[in-house]
Amino acid sequence: MKKIFMKLPDVIKGPILRTQIRIDESKLDGTTFKIADTTEELEKAYGLVHDVYVKEGYMDPHPSGMRITKYNLLPKTTTFVGRNNGQMVLTMSLFPDSKVGMPMDSQFKNEIDELRTAGRYVAEVGNLASDPGFRNRNQNIPMHANKIMHTYADRYLSVDDLVIAINPKHKWFYKNILLFQQISGQKDYGYVKGAPAIAMRLDIKKAERVYKRTYSRNRTPEICTISIFKKKASQSVCHLRKDPSS
Repeated sequence: MKKIFMKLPDVIKGPILRTQIRIDESKLDGTTFKIADTTEELEKAYGLVHDVYVKEGYMDPHPSGMRITKYNLLPKTTTFVGRNNGQMVLTMSLFPDSKVGMPMDSQFKNEIDELRTAGRYVAEVGNLASDPGFRNRNQNIPMHANKIMHTYADRYLSVDDLVIAINPKHKWFYKNILLFQQISGQKDYGYVKGAPAIAMRLDIKKAERVYKRTYSRNRTPEICTISIFKKKASQSVCHLRKDPSS
């Protein structure tokens, strides 16, 4: 039944999927979120990415047990982590555009250059990984992590667009829930051992308006995916501030 449902047109599937989203920030199972700012936190974050990527076939095992690239070493790269009782359960990184470029340039440079030429300041979301034991237990956790990343990119970096390269099997979530737009066709992405990938984009400056318009059509008022991306940052987001120039 699920396979049949996922083949439905987005105009039918999207509204149904959005009614299933329930975000309650009071039910995070004790998970705390922050910017990784210690060697230990970064090593655990990169280790989680390594283990998940190896399992998914996106990279070969590395002797260090970590997934580290040159982009992780850039001064404006920011790694967000979620911890539960000391255990690293989620991580994602934000790679603002620079003279070095972004990971997606290796396969999607033409698509990214179109945004650059238009004067857009772009940042790539990448190195997403979550502990399998938490992945499906609580949807509040990944949604709250997305909120923090979104708020940081908007408020502290003044990013115009978020871009991400994803496996097409995850397109339904980014398109129907987070409302990203696809900006490329499917390609074999060398950055993850040739796995299939598509590029997607979210215009941050218009996102709040789009979220309100789209989610207000749902009949269930308790859905707060609208509020999860409002410009007013929650207390946990306010504690995340990092000097973007550092």
